[in-house]
Amino acid sequence: MGKFQTISSKGIKHYTVFEKKSFRNVLSLERELPMYNFIGEGRYVLSETYLDSPNNLLASAGIILCKVVVGNKAYFRVEREDYLFGKNLTDEKKVYVHPIKASDTVEDHSFFIKDGITSLFTTKFHIDFDNILKNVVPKIEVTTKVDVFKILSGTGFKGSMHFEEVKIKNNFTKRKAEIYMMTVEQTSSMLSTDEFDNFIQKLEKYCKEVTPTTDSSYQIAERLTK
Repeated sequence: MGKFQTISSKGIKHYTVFEKKSFRNVLSLERELPMYNFIGEGRYVLSETYLDSPNNLLASAGIILCKVVVGNKAYFRVEREDYLFGKNLTDEKKVYVHPIKASDTVEDHSFFIKDGITSLFTTKFHIDFDNILKNVVPKIEVTTKVDVFKILSGTGFKGSMHFEEVKIKNNFTKRKAEIYMMTVEQTSSMLSTDEFDNFIQKLEKYCKEVTPTTDSSYQIAERLTK
């Protein structure tokens, strides 16, 4: 049985990164910013497979369906492309998540996915979801190797940096792409983001090789492989 989750962008910052060696340059900021320590936490691999009908019916309705596998966890995620509905983006976004086995298909869970879609959207669809979900195929496949570093400071601020090597394959356009990205997230109390904002200001001041982005992973993958 799936459930709705609220994803907040508060205390999280995403970046595109110029090249792989830029990750080392970010870590070298410890010399410029001695109040911060970066501690390696290990690596994991994230697999995201965006699914759609061969004629892109889900995407045209603003529906993003993705199968996610990370470690021994797997789930289907349903979200909406809000920009298609003319609404302002907010700090929070609701998504539908349905846990599965890594080998499961959309057809195995079509009842729950359909329920998640219709519950997530206020729009009344005139679409045969039963038929569409039986015929969805992998549209875009994204594999991300993530190196995680803990951020600690003497002021009590705690955070994490995720260095992301992203490989993208678009099965519809037959194009491939690679991109380097970074995510910085506050992990200490969210009662105040002052320390987080302070760290971000210093990071962007001393490291010009990272560029802030508000695009979703799906938007980036689609744009790079059009």
